[in-house]
Amino acid sequence: ALTKITIVILTDKFVGKKVFTWLLLLCAIPLFLIPLANSFWSFAILSLLFGVVGASFAVGIGYTSIWYPKEWQGRALGIFGMGNAGAAITTLLAPSLLNYLSENNPENGWRMLPIFYGIALLIIGFVFMFFVKNKKPDAQGKTIGALLTPLKNIRVWRFGLYYFLVFGLFVAFSQWLLP
Repeated sequence: ALTKITIVILTDKFVGKKVFTWLLLLCAIPLFLIPLANSFWSFAILSLLFGVVGASFAVGIGYTSIWYPKEWQGRALGIFGMGNAGAAITTLLAPSLLNYLSENNPENGWRMLPIFYGIALLIIGFVFMFFVKNKKPDAQGKTIGALLTPLKNIRVWRFGLYYFLVFGLFVAFSQWLLP
């Protein structure tokens, strides 16, 4: 969550395609390293590094909104937001995949799951890099100070807290309520 501010500024300052591509490719690295982790702290650090990919939602919002006129942005962003279905799909499929991987090797079979996800991130990153068109944002001429100006408004912080609570509860309950 803390990286979203930085990622949003990078997306506004540069181009969404570049930021999104690098975010996907760099976040695949910790997934390939998780099977080598052998302590709580190594898991925690690698998970934190992989968690940065959650900021991709912020990149996608900035990238998607510049393609559409204002009267279409709500619809376009709503369709983009359906990408949250990936969290639900993961919640449904990952336990079954984990069981399958652990059948022949109960002690170490789990180590393949993050590798599968890392491969998926690499594929998506390269597809995005080579096949997606780019559009320059209007905010390219803005300074970092101008991009940070909304943070002076207390409503921004209040809505950020609401987002933190609502989305955090969604994630927590989606993990807690597994069948």
